[in-house]
Amino acid sequence: MGLHVTAPGWEEEQREKKWGRASRYALGRLTAEDAQTMICELEEIAGWASPVTLSVEDIVSNLKDAGYDHPKLEEWAGLAIAKVAGYDWSNEHASATDSAEELVFEYASDDGVDLKGNS
Repeated sequence: MGLHVTAPGWEEEQREKKWGRASRYALGRLTAEDAQTMICELEEIAGWASPVTLSVEDIVSNLKDAGYDHPKLEEWAGLAIAKVAGYDWSNEHASATDSAEELVFEYASDDGVDLKGNS
């Protein structure tokens, strides 16, 4: 059995944070950060291991760093992530990210916006 050492009060603090997230969930006030934290915690408990984890924030940040920006960028990134989430990426995070970013350009085009032409 391995050594388990925690700082005094750490477990209580974590428990309080979980109750806070649970309360926000029950009240319909869960933040994206809360949801991401809960998903990671629940995957561990369930014994799941997602091969790829993408976030709207990461996709938007990558695109902005590459010089692309638009008020609907977060919306398109959310749609793109929802679509690629069902694909089997077999631990290919870069491929999943690239696919999500390409979908953002497609969604922008569908909305009449040429993101690539505006970079």
